[in-house]
Amino acid sequence: MATTTYIRGAHTFKAGGDYFRFLYNSFNTATGRGSFNFDGRFTGNSAADLLLGFPFQANRALGEPFHNSVLTSQGAYFQDDWKLSPSLTMHLGIRYELYPALTERVNKLSSFDPATGTLLVAGGREGYLGPGGRVLVRERADVGRQVFETDYNNFAPRIGLAWRPSQLNKTVIRTGYGMFYDIQMVGNGITPLSRSSPFREAQQAGPFSLPVLTNVRDMFNLTTSTPTAPGIQRDIRTAYISQYSFGVQRELMRDLVLDVTYMGSAGRKLPAGLNINQAVPGPGTVASRRPYPGWGGITGGFIMSAARSNFNSMTVRLERRFSDGLSFLASYGWSKSIDMTSGVATDDAGAPAATQNARDLRSERGVSTFQTPHRFVGSAVYSLPVGGMVENRVAKSLISGWQVTSILTTQAGRPFTVTSGRDESNTDGGGDRPNVIGDWRVANPGPGRWFNPCTLLANGTRRNCAGGDTPAWQINAPGTFGNAGRTALRGAPVLNVDMGLYRRIAITERLAAQFRAEVFNLANRATFLLPIGNAANAAFGQITGAVTSGDLGAQRQFQLALKLVF
Repeated sequence: MATTTYIRGAHTFKAGGDYFRFLYNSFNTATGRGSFNFDGRFTGNSAADLLLGFPFQANRALGEPFHNSVLTSQGAYFQDDWKLSPSLTMHLGIRYELYPALTERVNKLSSFDPATGTLLVAGGREGYLGPGGRVLVRERADVGRQVFETDYNNFAPRIGLAWRPSQLNKTVIRTGYGMFYDIQMVGNGITPLSRSSPFREAQQAGPFSLPVLTNVRDMFNLTTSTPTAPGIQRDIRTAYISQYSFGVQRELMRDLVLDVTYMGSAGRKLPAGLNINQAVPGPGTVASRRPYPGWGGITGGFIMSAARSNFNSMTVRLERRFSDGLSFLASYGWSKSIDMTSGVATDDAGAPAATQNARDLRSERGVSTFQTPHRFVGSAVYSLPVGGMVENRVAKSLISGWQVTSILTTQAGRPFTVTSGRDESNTDGGGDRPNVIGDWRVANPGPGRWFNPCTLLANGTRRNCAGGDTPAWQINAPGTFGNAGRTALRGAPVLNVDMGLYRRIAITERLAAQFRAEVFNLANRATFLLPIGNAANAAFGQITGAVTSGDLGAQRQFQLALKLVF
């Protein structure tokens, strides 16, 4: 990394570049012993299916567990900070990023090729289906050491303005725009490129249905066992985000500042993992309806630069700088973030990683799983006015110099997705959602009933309904997708108060001791986890846990500390 600065008149020129080399070495057997899924389709209860040894689907991967990849990153930038006048400064710049596609030490990389229905295998090879569905390898001239192409069009402009409209210097206006690119790192959703066929015999057995109940021991010997494949778009583009802001900062009175800022961003060409070999909804075996016969699902999804995101926010901040023993900061933020996916191979409590319908990414558009539309944080530091009238030096040293701090945090709950809980569409997609047929809202939501869980099953019976309930959900009919939106519901809000008591004790001119007594979540108010959103779960609509130590709003905790400051 190198930078240089040159000042000439009203211009401050800066230029530089950087080079990074990333190594990713891993040893992972993944599902070498098998991964088995039980959803209760045979007995009506998942645990009963497990005890009887009746999984509806299983996966395993046998083969080489090592991976040693190399990725480089190069960048160069130029910036001009131009002082147009004493009250107006402009920042102009541009940066270029180059992220060559990764390579592996012994060419252990592969990716599904939709054009041929085969695997691109690094090092001039191709994987194809041989007799019995086994993956065999042959030469292929158009494949090098990389299985996807390098994007050379990564130019990122930057512009910013800072203006003081009056000589009183009480108001500052700032605005700016910048573009930022995201490197496609190994380990960030693309590890299947080295952990699947042909380096591992990745197999998927099932889904099974009556009357085919298989023994776990024999499962992968059945003809329903198919190899799975990794995949990434061969001409994938580098994801980028455009960020823009406009803010006004005003000194209302001495030591009191008001700051109002708008911030927004737009993400484009974001990576999305789509199972392009997801079966078409309908009856019969899943394998018979896959676009690429002989292959199972695409491991982790076929990564494409196909998703988008949008973010808009407004923040109002009031700050009193430390004066007369008191300082405080109060900040309220409103925001809305919309995207199409939680991320590549990212499964969290808010939404499953798998899309419901891989052929309709637009139906996944919804608020982001991390989105909190309202958030307020208030903090204060107050020096206790005691000890000033005490004449005894010992007593004065003990009772003076104490400070009390507090932080109040409140925010709206996180969004989450309601799922059917079973592969009703018979597509092996893993993201089925039910139909919305009524109002899921309840008058007084609580842990035992956060939303209306009353569900109408395909056979007309009801599940998870209390007396007087009207069904809010209907399980999607076999061979169809539901109409419920992704991240359509929201969990419990957060309200948390932390407090602290501090005392600084001078020992020498350069050495001091600091005593700290702190309490987190002073009111010991529970901060709940997201409700159960699986419509096949008996606890559907209930909150079954709270956050624990280390998270905002965890149970009340006390902490005493003594620090030496030098």
